[in-house]
Amino acid sequence: MSLNFVAILLAMTGVLNPVVGALVHNAGAVLVIVNFAFLLGWERYAEL
Repeated sequence: MSLNFVAILLAMTGVLNPVVGALVHNAGAVLVIVNFAFLLGWERYAEL
């Protein structure tokens, strides 16, 4: 969430253009999915 917040602030100040803002948003979504996958894998091994 902080990644998106920083990207919004940079876009509001004109540092980022909309295309880069969209890429940052998608990168944040990928980070959430990867983190969830790691948590699922860790939980599976914690049961053993």
